[in-house]
Amino acid sequence: MQQSITRSSTRTSLASLLTLGLIAVLAIVPAQPAQAQLGAVAQAMEPEYFTRDLLIFIEGLDLDETQAVIAEAIFDDYEQRFMDGKQQMEDEIESLTAELQELRGKIDNDKLLEMVVAPIQSWMIRREGLNDQLIENVRVILVPNQQELWTAFARKLYREKKLDEGRLSGERVDLFVVARDVSIDTTEEPVKAVMLNYALALDDALRARQRLMDGDNKDLLNVLRNRQDDPNADLGNRKKIEEARVIVRNVNDSYREEIAAILDEGTAQTFRTEVLRRAYPKIYRLTNAERVFNDALTVYGPEGDKDNAELYDAILGLYSEFLGKLAYLNHNMYEATRTSEPELEMARIDNSLRRVRGEELLRPEDPIRPMQQEKRELEREYIDRLRALLGDDEFGDLNGARRYMPPPKYDPNDPANADKGERLLQLHSPGKSGTLPPKGGKPDGRPDAPPTDLGRGSGVGSGVGNRQPGNDD
Repeated sequence: MQQSITRSSTRTSLASLLTLGLIAVLAIVPAQPAQAQLGAVAQAMEPEYFTRDLLIFIEGLDLDETQAVIAEAIFDDYEQRFMDGKQQMEDEIESLTAELQELRGKIDNDKLLEMVVAPIQSWMIRREGLNDQLIENVRVILVPNQQELWTAFARKLYREKKLDEGRLSGERVDLFVVARDVSIDTTEEPVKAVMLNYALALDDALRARQRLMDGDNKDLLNVLRNRQDDPNADLGNRKKIEEARVIVRNVNDSYREEIAAILDEGTAQTFRTEVLRRAYPKIYRLTNAERVFNDALTVYGPEGDKDNAELYDAILGLYSEFLGKLAYLNHNMYEATRTSEPELEMARIDNSLRRVRGEELLRPEDPIRPMQQEKRELEREYIDRLRALLGDDEFGDLNGARRYMPPPKYDPNDPANADKGERLLQLHSPGKSGTLPPKGGKPDGRPDAPPTDLGRGSGVGSGVGNRQPGNDD
């Protein structure tokens, strides 16, 4: 709770500082480039390492009890030095506020920019020094066998810190985490060798991406000046960042297949399926139709409540046919996603400058949307076939099947149904508990239309399920 309050306070303080202290920057630097650069400034307002990271150091370096106590003291000292340094920077900016207001219009914008940037630039350099010092202080307490763990640990720590900054589908997935979760031993050959190559390739790609994202924090003033003179400079850098994101994603995609190739068939399929589910969840997450079919196989299977070998075989045949078509469609969506996501992002980058210039915006079509509709239609087709096979009564008992059932109909002229019709009207009345959905809605209250504005994929939006407790390497 305290940490949440601290973060909220940090964001509020930062917003205030940017409003008061960076008014000169916003006045002379084009909007989009300024926004991009202020992202790096905002990042500098939070420490690189938090107390929660202490556990990663203790477990990853196999620290004993005494070393753990020393490491905790090192983290406490880092946190205090960070807070003191940030406070000093904030005080310097606040002291400039009144002076900046008085000087606007009296001195050139370049001088105003220099005055504002100076304390921020100084703090960003000091913050980087604090980060380096923490790492060095931890390394000092290590014994020789722990020093040997350092290189692999540093790569793992960097993955933990930077993978979540991915935006493309597949960019954020950690194959070490997936391998652990599906019980693959990454310490035995030949898996160990391939995982080492993956760790090295991913580390190189992440660091290259991060250098572009961070920019030249040691020369913030000239970076802003250059962007003021040439707004295209920032857009060019953003395109390079997008290209670097694609490289990170490609490392994950290629090593997914390399790792699967050296596993036994069953484990390889499990691993590949789980990676795709986390990396491209909008494509590979379990569909509603699959849930219904799986429940039907359970119910009518050898250990089910309605064991029926003939019906079970019929359901299995229908399901296998559906899965074959679904796999083909998913693969097409996968290929289209890998191509279209970077292209759409590049168009958004171009549009940011077009908008400033008052030019017509690019409006590229997303090829995934018609494929998603095709997928929904495929699900509906095979669900309808399953319903015809089982009959409405049996089908309606399956988990998740109610949404595919038509609303109940009653003959108002039948005296036996008079009570049912009255209760149905009551349920449809506003403000009644247990109100049924309006016509066209789902029985469980969810809308028929698919959700919109959910982001751009697993690596695009949030939550691919990578971060779970335990060691990855």
